[in-house]
Amino acid sequence: MDFSSSPSRPPSRGSSLLGVPRHSEEGRAFYQERVALFSRVAFALSASFLVLLTALGAATNGLMHVLSPAHLAHLASLAIVGAGWFFARRGRIEANLLEVMDAAVLVFACVSFGVMGFLLENEPDAVYVTIMAITLTTISHAIAVPSRKARQVVLTGIAVLPPIPLAYLHSAAQPLTPMHGPLMDSFVATLWCASVVCLAALASRVIYGLHEQVREAKSFGQYVLEEPHNRGGYEGARAGLSHACAVYRGGRSPAAPPRKAGGRLRRGRDSNPRQSLTPASA
Repeated sequence: MDFSSSPSRPPSRGSSLLGVPRHSEEGRAFYQERVALFSRVAFALSASFLVLLTALGAATNGLMHVLSPAHLAHLASLAIVGAGWFFARRGRIEANLLEVMDAAVLVFACVSFGVMGFLLENEPDAVYVTIMAITLTTISHAIAVPSRKARQVVLTGIAVLPPIPLAYLHSAAQPLTPMHGPLMDSFVATLWCASVVCLAALASRVIYGLHEQVREAKSFGQYVLEEPHNRGGYEGARAGLSHACAVYRGGRSPAAPPRKAGGRLRRGRDSNPRQSLTPASA
């Protein structure tokens, strides 16, 4: 029985746009799975709010409330994350395309929420409704899609921009007070958005760091441990080899011949006295 495996190489921080690890097929598949997870969670959150608010609005203001421009903008955001979920869970998507799709779903969903806020111009809490919708979306992305901090900061920073001009325009249409004005309200909205960026960066850093620690724990020298082997070790892959190897820690391989009495163990540059490597075949 032969286990085939593609060569594994150490992760490279420059191997991908904005630091998304895609050095292996396993990493690409994991990334696609997490993009689908984010889209599904964002879709569930957005759909829940849309259904409940639509039902409440129809009961109090009639069916015409359902077709209001703000509800249509909310529906556009729902369609964007729904499309991301649909495509991410079907077939294989190349890593470069996944990066573009991931960024587009996050940014355009949040822009749609910003448009929704602009269309709620008569609502006194339009700015904070928009901020909360964008916060839920960006934090969901930071939790579901492990990314390097720089990438998360860039994407979240773009996604949270709409509430700032919204706060300025919304405040300009209201009577000026000592504590409220276009500049003051824009500054407060900027603080809220900056807090969202910092929180998303922290969540991404913690989760991405845990993911990296798990991946490093599976590494054994030049070998990457993949799954337990049926002969007591682990099936692994080594850079430069076209086949999988069985990695045995703490003793010799069952297939290794016993050493002769008085024999000496020669150490090479990469040898390890507690490591025995044989092709993963039976």
